[in-house]
Formats: sequence, structure tokens, C-alpha cells
Amino acid sequence: MPENQNQKPEELKPDFGRVLMEWRAAEYEKQEKSRPWQIASIIVGLVLIAASVVMRDYLLIIVVIMFGIVIYLLHKKEPLILDVKITDQGAQIGEKFYPYKSLQEFWIIYEPPYKTLNFKSHRAFFPELSAQITDQDPSKIREILLPFLDENLERAEQSTTDRLSRLLKI
Repeated sequence: MPENQNQKPEELKPDFGRVLMEWRAAEYEKQEKSRPWQIASIIVGLVLIAASVVMRDYLLIIVVIMFGIVIYLLHKKEPLILDVKITDQGAQIGEKFYPYKSLQEFWIIYEPPYKTLNFKSHRAFFPELSAQITDQDPSKIREILLPFLDENLERAEQSTTDRLSRLLKI
């Protein structure tokens, strides 16, 4: 049997074009939860469970417990560090590449310390993509993307959902 038969062939890396800008960023911004936040969330959970028992709404008990477990697991999980690349062919966020033809528009949210690069894609499910902007200049990113995509200037603020999740630290 030849020596190299059990060896895997070298993976071919696809050509995503010439890299115009790149950086590393956390998958999401981890919200640190203080002791008072933890105590308050436990109290709210117990009140909801007690109210559910009184109303005999057992499904709500299950939902509250599952929500608590998800919050706990997310608190323990560290965000992945992703490579973000803007190329002349598209954008790469982590392992996924999005050609410009699959993207409709972009917008940059710049409310320090919160800075993100966002795209709207043609996908039916989860059409919005987001990448944290770390130490990069948002105006430089904008200059690079303008020849390839339209900028949506109306979406230059955080969504209500983002603001609420940041306020509640979830």
C-alpha cells in the first residue's frame, strides 16, 4: 500500500479575491453580569414561576426555566474570535464568505464603544449579518465598501432589540 494513501489531500482554499482590509473581532460583545443583576434575574424568574403556579400556566414555568438555562449557558460561553476580511469579491466573517452579489446593502453603526459593520443579504432567514469593528477606522471601511454596495444611512443607529439586550445584559 502506498505511503500517502491514508493521508488526506491538502485542502484547497477558495480564492475570495484580494484582501482590502482585515481584522479580528469577537463573535459578539459579551455582557458582564454583576452580582446585583444575577440576584435580580433570579428574583424575577422565581416571581414568574410563582405566578405561573398560581395561574396554573405550566408551560410558562417550562419557558422561564429554559430561558434561565440559556442565559446561564451564554454567560459561561466565551465568544469566538473571528477573522473579518473585506475583499474585492465580497466579505468574509469567520469561515463564511459572502460575495457582493449576495448582499444588498451595508451600514456602519458607530456609537462608541459600540461599533459594528452590518450587511443585509438576500437570504430569507437571518438576512442581516454583523461584525464587530475593533481598532479599524469605520470611515475607511465605508470607503472600501462604497464601490461594491449601497450604504443605508437610515440604519446608522442600534436597533431597539440591540439596545434592549445591551440594557438587560443578555
